[in-house]
Amino acid sequence: MPVESEEFAPLSVGVIEGGWSPSMHRWSDAVLRLMRCVRDKREGIETDLRVNVVYQVPGDLLAPDFAGVRTGRYSKKDRALIVQVALPETAPEDVDADVHGRLLDAVAEAESWARKRRVADGLPELWSIARAAAPGTGGSAG
Repeated sequence: MPVESEEFAPLSVGVIEGGWSPSMHRWSDAVLRLMRCVRDKREGIETDLRVNVVYQVPGDLLAPDFAGVRTGRYSKKDRALIVQVALPETAPEDVDADVHGRLLDAVAEAESWARKRRVADGLPELWSIARAAAPGTGGSAG
């Protein structure tokens, strides 16, 4: 189960593969394209909260035990939050748009979490990065 991720950037993307499935490569390839795009778009950006969005690809060994997005571990020392994204077994036709939409959902979840805990009033820098990573705008499919 390979894990690819980054830490200590304003917004980062990672993937956990739960083993083989018919859609595994489509999901993983789309997440890796998004990961590279986010890396390019975030250069020089600072934020009050760092967010690592980790996509969980279901497979024959492991599958997410939740649906949608949820917050995970928070490091007060690093001001870093993990947001987990559960992917369904079957990838849609436009997998890049789907993965990007889930990134926007993850940023919304992180912003809600940050406001409730008074870590940040909002996350405009993360929204800017996430929106710039949209497919068709030089984003994840580009």
